[in-house]
This record gives sequence, structure tokens and C-alpha cells, in this order.
Amino acid sequence: RGRLTGVIVGGPGTQRLQSVAGGAAGWVAIGGNDRLPRRPLVVSSRDGVQWRPMAGGLFAPRGDETLRAYGVTAGPRGHVVVGEDGSAAVVWHSADLRTWRRGKGADKDLDPTDDGNRWMQAVASGPGGYVAVGGAKGPGGDHVPVAWTSPDGLTWTVRKTPVLPVGASGYLHHVAVSGQVVVAAGEYRVGDEPPKRFAFASSDGGQSWQETMPAGLADAESVTGVSALPQGVAIHGTTGAEGAADVALWVSRDGRTWRMERPGETALSGTGDQRLTGLVTFRGGMLAVGASTTGQGTQPVLWRRPAF
Repeated sequence: RGRLTGVIVGGPGTQRLQSVAGGAAGWVAIGGNDRLPRRPLVVSSRDGVQWRPMAGGLFAPRGDETLRAYGVTAGPRGHVVVGEDGSAAVVWHSADLRTWRRGKGADKDLDPTDDGNRWMQAVASGPGGYVAVGGAKGPGGDHVPVAWTSPDGLTWTVRKTPVLPVGASGYLHHVAVSGQVVVAAGEYRVGDEPPKRFAFASSDGGQSWQETMPAGLADAESVTGVSALPQGVAIHGTTGAEGAADVALWVSRDGRTWRMERPGETALSGTGDQRLTGLVTFRGGMLAVGASTTGQGTQPVLWRRPAF
């Protein structure tokens, strides 16, 4: 069990770590607390055993403004953490886990839009740099999806993405990079209709984007993540109503042609709710973690399978 010390990770209220990324310099885990004003919880480790928090400075909220960290990745140029700072998107970058710097927009591309706030929800790294996704307040108050790219984790440029259906409000929640293929997934809603899931794909490292429509994704109960495979991308989520949700998996080599799978293992389907909450490449295949909830309680799930 790792050792985590420091005032920022103790005391009153709930502190929770929700995501982690490992790179050449070590590991970074992110989360937050439930006290106001909201502030990010960012901890780092050289060896995965001894962890130290990043306190104050760049990670301290200004006044009553909410400051949150939503996503983290590690790439060739270092670790990147993304989130929101009040009404603006925010990026932190470190090449050595000792010194952190705030990223900036190429042309105010992190600043609030004319219509309202902007935020980064997730980030991934690839051979060409970093890709982040999230949302912004669009005309009429609806949310719209947004994607950014950066060659170094410090300077970020907004990229044009497809538009959602007329009257829809939604944004991107997950992103993964495999070579030059990038896939991002999100959720939107039109009025009082049930939410729909959607995905965008890029074949040039996030510079340009197109819609991609895996069969069954739009009406899935949830999308819980997008992960890079050795030669492709996987979207994982659930199908079926709440209380009887089963794991679903969509895999693609190019982000355009997809194969949907419903794994039949007991821990991934059947009575109760089953879901995967994380999936990574492991020894040429996939290794996933999740949970299975039935009338007898909740049990952790560890699942391994070939990539394709």
C-alpha cells in the first residue's frame, strides 16, 4: 500500500483520487475534495509507493473560484493535468514532477467564450503531442463539444469538431490516442428526451475530426471510458436499463469501422449492474477493472482479454 502524507490530503471533508497516469518521471494521481471552494488534489510519486501532494501555488483556487482537475496523462514531453478554473479551461504541465507550469491558449483558446464558460474534461497523449476534450457554453446556453491539441502540453489550440443535432446540449467526456488515431466520446440531450451517446474520431492526431457511429453506442446506458489499444481504440460502457446493465465494448483499429461486443462472462453480464471503470493495454491485450452489483452487494471485477 502506498504512503500518502500531507495536510492537503487529511483533515475534514472527503478527499478522493479518481485518475492516475505513469510516465518516465514517475506517477501523478488527481482528484478533489468536497469543501468550498473546490480545489484539485494532485499527488505525485517517483516509485508508486511514496506520494507527496502538490500544495498551494498553481493548484490553489483564487478567492471563491472553483478550481478542478478532471484528467491526467503522461506523454513524451511530461505529465499534463486538465480541468477548469472558474469559467476557463485550465492546464498544468510538468516535465520532471518537480516544477509545474500553467498552459496557455494559442489565441485565448482556454479562455471563456463569448457565450460562457469553457472546460477540459479529459486528456490523452500520443506521438504528436497531447489531445484534450471537454465543452463550452454555446449560443442559447447549450453546451457544445470542444477539442484541443498541443505539441508540448503548454500551448493549446482549439480544433473544429462536428456539431451536435439541432437543439442538443452536450460535451465530450473521454478521449484516447493510438498512433495518429484519436477517438473521443460524450453525451448529449435534446430537451426532455433520454440522453444519447456520441463519438468523434480523428486520423491525424486530433487536427481534424469527423463523426463516428459505432452500432448501439447512441442508445447505450452509459459510456465509462475510451482507451488506447496496441493497434486501435476501445470504447467501454453499458447496455440495458439501470439495475440490469451489462458491459458493452466497441473496438476499432481506425476509429471508423467498429465491432460491438457484449462479453458473456458472469461478472460482466446477468443479474444486477456490471460496469468497467478502467481499461489499459497489458501484455499485448486488454486489462480492465470494474464492479458487479447484485442483491448480495458489490464485488470488484478484474478482466483480461485479447485486444482484438
